[in-house]
Amino acid sequence: MSEGPSSSGIGPRRGAKIVISAILLSLIGLGTWEYRTRWHAVPPPGALQIKRPVAKAVIRLDSAAAATQDVPQESSPAQKHEGSPSTILGPDYEANLACFEHPKSQIDQKVMARLGADYPGLSQVLTIEYPPPDPKIVRQLLDNLLEAAESASREKRASLLLAADEIAERLALPSIAPPSLGLQRQLSDLAAQGLTFTWAELDGGWVYGHNLLWRLRQEYPTSAEGEDAFVLLLREGWEKSPCCSIGGRGADAFYKVIEQGEEFLTNRPQTGHRQEVLFLVAQAYETWWALSLVPEDDREEGDPSPSPYRAGALAAREKAIAYYGEIVGLVPDSVEAGCSRKPLAMMKENEDTHQRRFYCYCD
Repeated sequence: MSEGPSSSGIGPRRGAKIVISAILLSLIGLGTWEYRTRWHAVPPPGALQIKRPVAKAVIRLDSAAAATQDVPQESSPAQKHEGSPSTILGPDYEANLACFEHPKSQIDQKVMARLGADYPGLSQVLTIEYPPPDPKIVRQLLDNLLEAAESASREKRASLLLAADEIAERLALPSIAPPSLGLQRQLSDLAAQGLTFTWAELDGGWVYGHNLLWRLRQEYPTSAEGEDAFVLLLREGWEKSPCCSIGGRGADAFYKVIEQGEEFLTNRPQTGHRQEVLFLVAQAYETWWALSLVPEDDREEGDPSPSPYRAGALAAREKAIAYYGEIVGLVPDSVEAGCSRKPLAMMKENEDTHQRRFYCYCD
């Protein structure tokens, strides 16, 4: 007589069912992870969002992220864009932190070299991202820099104001809108120091308006700090408010970047920031040309009608090619040259780069 199954044992048929169920659950979990990773994952700080998925405000990036390499390298398979069967944009072009962060990281290094001995906490706040510095330490450092700037010599004041602007950008305010009473007191105190913060719905936080950079541009236009401020403002689209805030920048920030950048290059042919400004202006022209190529009948969310951008688009392409070419020819080993080669090659072949660097879309 055969024995019945033990109350604590698992029969072969039931065991097989459990194994199959475990495999199915694993596959479902893997599929869910892949779906979330591809379409819903939060991009790394500072990721340059151009296409797939659509960025709601491609010009607003987390400028606290630091460049991780000197020259961009392709580290994963290139991505082919729909609607452009012959066009492949590598991840180094779409989301490389170095291309966006290099000017800022260079200026951070100069700030630390000038003032690091007097303000030891400066290096910690500017270089350590995770975990973020204690907000109290950041605020105290900001207050110390601003207080010192009031009584400093004109030359030293410019350095202190530039450093204070860098620190103010890293001041983490509670993401509360409308602000609580405590937060409103903080905002009022900061405004009394000449620092304004605007609520950005898309970012879900309070965004600093870089008041001190604008002050440097007005009071110290020809100084090294004034030129540093110019580069930092240009890479932000030359606007005083976040993209999607009330009174924020219009969609076509590239026009202003071109105007300001070319005027700067004309007036200061010997500037030490030439390659950085050339790169930003080249990206602005590339944005103009790429927007003129948007399909009329099959536009993606956030893409405008191409009609307003077609006038002057061919000249914009030629300008972008000339500026990218100058960078690659003059400073071939620079970060800017590494970031210029792919768009330069694509634009020479008349291929759409889908560049949206200085185009702002708000949902």
